[in-house]
Amino acid sequence: MRLPAPCNIMYPKNRISILLIEDNPADANLIRLYLGESSQKIDVFQCETFFEGMETIRKKDIDIVLLSLELPDCSGFRTLTRYMENAAQLPVVVLTGINNEIIGNQSVKAGAQDYLVKGQFDARTLSRAIRYAIQRFAALRKTQEITNKLSVSEKRHEEAQKMALFGTWEMDLVSNEMHWSDEIFRIFGLPQGSIAPAMSDYIAYAHPEDRNAVHDFFDRVVKEGTQQQLEHRIITNGHTLKHISLNAKVLYEELTEKLLIVGVLQDVSQRIATECNHNGKNASGKSMVLREDNIRDLGFGLRKPLASLFNNLQQLGNTMINTQQKAFLSELLGTTEELSQMIHKLLNISATGPAENRDSETEFKIKDLVYEVQTILQIGAAHKQQIINVLIPDDMPGNLIGDPLKISLLLYNLATYSGFRSEKKGQLTITVRVREKELKPYLYLSVEDEGPGMTPAQKRHLLDTEKNGDIAILGQGEADSGRMAIASASRIANSLGGKLEIISKADTGIIFRVEFPVKVTKQLSGAADGTPGQPLRILLVEDHFLNRIATKKVLTSWSDFVTVDFAENGLAGVEKVKRGKYDIVLMDIQMPVMDGIAATQAIRNFSTVPIIALSSNSSKQESERCMSAGCDDYLSKPFKAQELYVRITNARMKGKSGVAAVKVK
Repeated sequence: MRLPAPCNIMYPKNRISILLIEDNPADANLIRLYLGESSQKIDVFQCETFFEGMETIRKKDIDIVLLSLELPDCSGFRTLTRYMENAAQLPVVVLTGINNEIIGNQSVKAGAQDYLVKGQFDARTLSRAIRYAIQRFAALRKTQEITNKLSVSEKRHEEAQKMALFGTWEMDLVSNEMHWSDEIFRIFGLPQGSIAPAMSDYIAYAHPEDRNAVHDFFDRVVKEGTQQQLEHRIITNGHTLKHISLNAKVLYEELTEKLLIVGVLQDVSQRIATECNHNGKNASGKSMVLREDNIRDLGFGLRKPLASLFNNLQQLGNTMINTQQKAFLSELLGTTEELSQMIHKLLNISATGPAENRDSETEFKIKDLVYEVQTILQIGAAHKQQIINVLIPDDMPGNLIGDPLKISLLLYNLATYSGFRSEKKGQLTITVRVREKELKPYLYLSVEDEGPGMTPAQKRHLLDTEKNGDIAILGQGEADSGRMAIASASRIANSLGGKLEIISKADTGIIFRVEFPVKVTKQLSGAADGTPGQPLRILLVEDHFLNRIATKKVLTSWSDFVTVDFAENGLAGVEKVKRGKYDIVLMDIQMPVMDGIAATQAIRNFSTVPIIALSSNSSKQESERCMSAGCDDYLSKPFKAQELYVRITNARMKGKSGVAAVKVK
C-alpha cells in the first residue's frame, strides 16, 4: 500500500520513504494518521508479514523501517534479529505492544535505532523518533566509515613499521611501566603481548657494555625534558646481537595527569653492519678483538638454547623412529655434549682469568640457577645414564645477591668432575642451602658422588692442580677435562671468598664442598600485605622535579603511613636531617651545590639515619663508593617500586638491629 502524506517536520531530505511492517489494521491506520498530520512529503509502504517487508526493501528505495515485533510469520525478539541479518543497511524503529524497558534496551543493543510502545506515543513522538533514527543511523555509518579508514591506516602504519623495523613506545615515569607497539616485541624476539614490559626489562636486554649509557640516556631525558637520541646494542634470545636507535622525550598528559616518556625505536643493525664492512671495525666501533667478557656473555647465553636442543633430542628418542634415525640421533646427542663441554671450557677461561672488569654482583633466583645447571648437566650425564639429584630446603631464600655466572660454573665444574669419577647408572647429589656463619649469610654448595674414594695424598694432588697450570689446558680426554674442571672450581671458589674442600665418605664416594658469603634479599615486614604498619617519614634528596614527583607517587602509593619530604640538593638535605626526624633518607648522587656522596659524609657526622643511595651509574665501583661514604644500601636507576620497598625495609631492619654501616664520629 502506498500512502503519500504531507508533513511539516524537518527530515534529512525533502521526501522520505517509510516502510511499515505491521499486520494489525488498527495500529497501522493510527500510524498513518499520525504521519498525515505533517506536510512533509512522505511515501509510506505497508506490509503485513516479515517476508513481504524484505521483498519490498529489495524492490523499493526505503529510508527507514517501522517494525512490529509480532507478525504472522515471525514473532518476538527473533523478528529484530532476523531483520538485522537481512537489512542491517537500513535504520529501524521497533514497535512493541509490551511496555517493558528491558525489551527496548535489548532492541537498541541489537541494532535498532529506537523503540516505541504501541498505544503510548503520539504524532510528535513518532515524528521525532523517525527523524532522530535517520540522523543517528547516518552518524553511526559515518563513524563506522571513519573507523574503517583508521583501521586501514593503522594496518598500513603497522606494515610500514615492519618494513622499517620501527616501533613506538611510552613509559609511565611513576611506575616505570612501558607500552610497546607490536614491532618492538618483534625486534626483541618476543611474541606480541607476551610480557608487560617495564624499564628494567628494557635495560635487561641492553648489551652489558651499553647498560650505563642506556641508564644515562633515560636520566638525561627526564632531567632535560627535550628530545634525546641514543644508539646502543641489545641481546635477544640470549645470543642475537642487534643495534637499536632510540629517541625519546618527556610528555605531560593533562587528561590523565600522567608523566610519560614517549619515544620511537628502530633496528639499525643492517646499517651498522654495512658501515662496519667499509671501515674494518666491529659493530661497536672498536677493533675486532674477541674479549673475555664477550666470550662470557655469548657462552652464558648459549647454554639455555643448547639445553633446550638436548631436551628435544631426548624427547625425539622416545618416539617411534627406525634404526637409521636412532643412529643419527645418537650422533646428534654426542655432538651436543661436545659442544656443551667446549662452551663451558670457554666460560671457565673467562670466569677464572684476570679479575678486572668482571665484578657482576646482581640479584638472582638461586633455585632457578640450580635447576638450570641440573638441566645442562643432564647433557653430559645422559650417555652414562647417571641421575642428577638436587636438594634445596623449603626455607631457602628466594633471591640472593652475588655472581650467578661464577656460582653456576662452580656447580657445573664440581658436578662434571664427579660425573667423570662415577660409574654408569650412578647418582650425583647437589645440595644447596644458606646458613648463618660469623653473623653473615653464607651459601653452602656440595656435590656428592658415588665414585671411588680418595687418599689424603690424592686430595692434595687434586687441589694442587690449579698451581700446576692445568687450568690453561683445553684437554680432549676425560682426565684432562676433569682436571680442568676441578682447577676452575677451585679458582672460582677462591674468587667468591670461599675454599674448595674434599671430604671422603665412610664407604664409597666423595663430597666436594664450598662455602662463601652472599647477600640475602629479605622479605618485606609490616602489614599482612607487606606495607608499613606504622608512620614512615622519608626524606628524598633529589634535584630534578620530575624524579621527585614520580618517586613520591611510588612511595605514597605503598602505604597511607608513608610521608615524603623533599630536598633539592645535598646541602639542603643535610640541613633537613639536622632539623627533622626521618626514618629513612633516599639520596640521589649526582646533584648540584653538594652531591650525594658529600651530603652522606656530612650526615654521618651527626646521625645514623639509614641512607639509600640512588644513582644512574649501575656499577660495582659506584656502589662501593656510596657504601664507603656511609650509605646503608645502593639502588641503581631506574628501579621497580617493589625493589625500592624491599631496600627501605631492609635498611630500617638493619638500623633497628643496632648494626650501622658507619659509626657516628
